[in-house]
Amino acid sequence: MLAIVLVCLFVACNSDAKEGSAAQRGSSPAATSGGRTSTGFSGTAAYDYAKTQVAFGPRVPGTSAAKQAGDWIIRQMRARADTVIVQSFTHTTADGRKLQLRNILARFRPELTERVLYVTHWDSRPISDSPTSTEAEKKMPVPGANDGSKYFADHPPSPGYKPLYGVLWDMIGDKDLRIPYEMNSFQQAPEVVSRVWQTAADMGYGDIFVQESGGLVVDDHIPLLNSGMRVIDVIDLDYPPHHTPQDTMDKISAKSLATVGDVATALVTRK
Repeated sequence: MLAIVLVCLFVACNSDAKEGSAAQRGSSPAATSGGRTSTGFSGTAAYDYAKTQVAFGPRVPGTSAAKQAGDWIIRQMRARADTVIVQSFTHTTADGRKLQLRNILARFRPELTERVLYVTHWDSRPISDSPTSTEAEKKMPVPGANDGSKYFADHPPSPGYKPLYGVLWDMIGDKDLRIPYEMNSFQQAPEVVSRVWQTAADMGYGDIFVQESGGLVVDDHIPLLNSGMRVIDVIDLDYPPHHTPQDTMDKISAKSLATVGDVATALVTRK
């Protein structure tokens, strides 16, 4: 299996935590609309960032598109975070190929001891390996509009690093967004699942963060859980374009990104 390269946000956990992205900059205080509480997170800005990333082309490790996308992410993080760390490493694939990969780590308010870890993917797959893909599609790369934690787990950013909890934000742009429990997360870090889903419910997003089983997913949270970190996967797997050439910008929405962005922001800003 191809290694997945990560973007990690190390967020200070308190009520005046520094905002973590331009999607939040200039946001208004919490407001209520239609029975839902908003932090002011901009789904439109988040959509535009996704569009910029996808425009580089499939971000297959070892390609020019992957290098350009990674360089762009690093520039964005350096303009906003207090500290940016780039973990460069070599991954050997099952067929013996060696790939140069990068994890991008951004830290906000590193002087605070209580930390929250946010994780997401930024690369994409070289082939479309969905069971529904045609033989022709299986030879095509995945654009990855919606869609190397092991290296990060083995090389934490500081000695004794252990966040209060962490969230892998994965497949959260689907226009028809519906996020049930990922059951590895539910079984191994139930208190984190409860925190995230209860926050969503309190904000009026209980119809999207639904309290039911979504099945087991083996993803980047597993090596982190195995290392002792309390990291869960927030994922909408009911997404037909998953791992296909059809995973393009028209399948995701600013509204869905705003929903998840609101919950992610509230988790690190609410007392």
